[in-house]
Amino acid sequence: MKSILVILQALWLGAHITVGYVVAPLLFHFASQGEFSRMTAGNVAGELFHVVSYLGLFTAVAWWLFCRSVRQPSPILNALLLLLVVSEWVITPVIAAIKQQQSQWLHDLVGGSFGMWHGVSSSVYLLMTILLLLWTGKRLQINSHRR
Repeated sequence: MKSILVILQALWLGAHITVGYVVAPLLFHFASQGEFSRMTAGNVAGELFHVVSYLGLFTAVAWWLFCRSVRQPSPILNALLLLLVVSEWVITPVIAAIKQQQSQWLHDLVGGSFGMWHGVSSSVYLLMTILLLLWTGKRLQINSHRR
């Protein structure tokens, strides 16, 4: 079971970095070159971020359940789970509502522009990247000490 979880974690880390820091910027680069619209680039990037988010949720929950059966889950894992949930079900719906010019409870309460919410989302994504790298590094360090 642990081997499967390690593979899922590696896939999540790879997908997270690839989509967030390679594919999404490339999409917007090609959009700025006139290959397609910024709206199309944003829609494709958004769908890819959803896929990465659900891969992350699946992996983090599986690790959490595994760790829970053996010991307490790591605080980093708990933070990743919290950030994934907040990103997917709190921040992303606000951005979608702003893009579609619809009302959304949090946006109505807090306000803010698309740029502000995109910045919040990007900051959360960066924080998740750092935590995911730390957590993966910690797991690798634990595994190397066991050999």
